[in-house]
Amino acid sequence: MTAVRFPSATEMHDYSHLSSVNSGFEKSTVRVASGAEFVYRVVPIDALRTHTNALYAHVHKESGQCYIGITEQRVLDRWTRGNNYRQQKRFGHALKKHGWDAFHHFVLAFADDRKSLETAEVDAIR
Repeated sequence: MTAVRFPSATEMHDYSHLSSVNSGFEKSTVRVASGAEFVYRVVPIDALRTHTNALYAHVHKESGQCYIGITEQRVLDRWTRGNNYRQQKRFGHALKKHGWDAFHHFVLAFADDRKSLETAEVDAIR
């Protein structure tokens, strides 16, 4: 998980192409502090318990500061209300300072493989 160096405000990031699984979820958008927009999936809680291989974002509700990450685990297993981020310098510090509930949590997309996740993560952070 890395803090985003925000893209320019004119960029829209949509990672639907990473997997056909993404077409099964409604899409919406979130704007982060820089003005950049990301397409995210509206994923029901049951799917968060079972789906793996996700590109996700945690966005601070007040500031819009965004943290991007990937997981091959089930999404809720990775998130665990922030407990799995304690060792991460930036997001771990932000969670300690603000708490889990100070952030919106979004699945940007699911992917078919690790390489696609890694490439998408780098793109989202740039």
